[in-house]
Amino acid sequence: MKRAFFSFLAIFFLGGCNILPQGPDESVFAELEGKSIQELTRMAKDTKDENLLRYFAHHQNEGVRSDAAKNPNLPEDLQPKLAEDDSWLVRQYLGANRNILPSIAAKLSIDLLPEIRWVVAKNPSVSEEVLLSFVEDENTEVQKKLAQNTNLSTAVMLEIAKRSDIGAVIDLIRSHTVPPEVIEELRSRKEESILEELRQQGDLPQNSDENDSSSF
Repeated sequence: MKRAFFSFLAIFFLGGCNILPQGPDESVFAELEGKSIQELTRMAKDTKDENLLRYFAHHQNEGVRSDAAKNPNLPEDLQPKLAEDDSWLVRQYLGANRNILPSIAAKLSIDLLPEIRWVVAKNPSVSEEVLLSFVEDENTEVQKKLAQNTNLSTAVMLEIAKRSDIGAVIDLIRSHTVPPEVIEELRSRKEESILEELRQQGDLPQNSDENDSSSF
């Protein structure tokens, strides 16, 4: 079994697999022999070892690849490979990686599956430019995940206030201390559900009358 195990590694890493800048240390993988998938996924999630992450990123099990993809210690040169993975789960976990590359976040932001886009929209490490692309996403759940992002700039909040679905706007109000300029933009929409949420959060007086021009 051990000979077969190392034969597989030799074929995999030496047989024209030029996407890896270097092969892993074979002695590291001897420790993995006989471990269950559950053990491997836990290791893929937590390890800081580059050699192990290179192995996990190419593992045949999508759960192992997924946890490697989300690991913030993932070597940057592996991100493009995982962004092309056939498994949507792997791409989704990569989208949640707090050290995701800007180019990879941009690529995943146009993935056809909303399940991929919404994790990118909620990732606090993603750039303002990419986040703005989700403001009017065709899938309202993506818009809502954007509104729940813990690292939104005032510029992004303003665009959500202007252009996003009401459900996303309400999530924005519930998830953030909304700046005054954003509150004014929200009031200008004159949507009763939005105004009521502002009142509930204390951003508007309970007796405010939006039909009274003196309130602006």
